[in-house]
Amino acid sequence: MRPKAELQEFVADMLGMCDGGHPETGRFSGDPVIGIADPNDPIFEEFRRTVGPEHMTPAEAFAKRFNVVLERGSVVSIVLPIAERIRVSNRPQKDMPSREWAICRAHADKMSADLSMLISERFDKEYKVVVPSHSLSNLVKSETSYSTWSERHIAYAAGLGTFSLNDSFISEVGAAIRLLSFVTDAEIERDVRSHAAFDGNCLFRNGDGCGKCMRRCPAGAISADGHDKGRCKAFVYGNSGAPERYDMVGLPTGCGLCQTGVPCEYLNPRRRV
Repeated sequence: MRPKAELQEFVADMLGMCDGGHPETGRFSGDPVIGIADPNDPIFEEFRRTVGPEHMTPAEAFAKRFNVVLERGSVVSIVLPIAERIRVSNRPQKDMPSREWAICRAHADKMSADLSMLISERFDKEYKVVVPSHSLSNLVKSETSYSTWSERHIAYAAGLGTFSLNDSFISEVGAAIRLLSFVTDAEIERDVRSHAAFDGNCLFRNGDGCGKCMRRCPAGAISADGHDKGRCKAFVYGNSGAPERYDMVGLPTGCGLCQTGVPCEYLNPRRRV
């Protein structure tokens, strides 16, 4: 079994090669954090119930790419923290994302795609690798808006954190993050999930007050009952005004107000409770 530290170094090296950032923001990401899950963990079958009936297991994703059965291997989830300069710029915002946040959202997808390509091309040639979010088509079921490979659920399975009131994923380096994952037939040192509850890192969900993401949301899409995805999507992709203000029409500019200026922005707040 390969040591996790070896993989951590590999991912960091690959990220360093593809995160060129932007002149106005610098690099998009901080140091990556990785978690490793067993592809045969029963939790991947549970995701058919919690996410959707067509959510793929790691074995299905692997077979879809290589047409072979995955008997053993690893599921690797990668947390890419949004760089501090970008996060800080978004904290004072009230009605739309900062220009720096919008630039990151618009251009960091290419960073993730390049990282996926480098991982696929440069991983140990003795093993096969599939990056489902970039290698497999039709990952989002348009009629229901659920993903058939949810990066947040994969990160949960790999022990990297939990969900929150606003549907963000709170890792040990916070919720202002990007996620990526891959499946390989290489056996890598496993991580252990420390939370039984899906929302174990969320202050509000655990009776510790907070709810700041509700007050931060310019679309009113977050309440004590959770996250209204439809209202959120309508704001982010139509009503925020950010693309017009920043001369970025046609590009995704995101929002991120519920992920910045909150206790879970760059750490796991439950570690202090």
